[in-house]
Amino acid sequence: MAKMPKELLDMVRRIHIAALATVGPDGRPNVSPKGFTYLDEETLAYVDIYSARTLDNIRARPQVAVAIWDARAVDGYQVKGTARIHGPGDQVYEEVVARYIRAHHPDGRGVPEHMAVVTIKVEEIYSLRPEDRGKRIA
Repeated sequence: MAKMPKELLDMVRRIHIAALATVGPDGRPNVSPKGFTYLDEETLAYVDIYSARTLDNIRARPQVAVAIWDARAVDGYQVKGTARIHGPGDQVYEEVVARYIRAHHPDGRGVPEHMAVVTIKVEEIYSLRPEDRGKRIA
């Protein structure tokens, strides 16, 4: 596992939205924006609400890539790792869904019926700064 540097954790906290790339069982790529958080220095997480294709792809091939960037600062990171899907009753699911509801549905109304939580164990981290030319940083 690789540890995310403070700058990346700060970016996830500040920007939230990142692109998640998966590959389906047929080898076709898929990319989808997700609202990310993190559980610790080695684990990204998001609540998946409407992405049946993304979840199917993760079940078939759990290796994923995430790109998060700050367009104003021309800075960002690519994170590669292994995804895992969590459902109701799982401690990680309950923790991340509770955070999601507090942040997006504080009155308890409009909470989606079907949710999954996806965690990504970070294995590699690359810089997306132009001057770094894809340099691996962890």
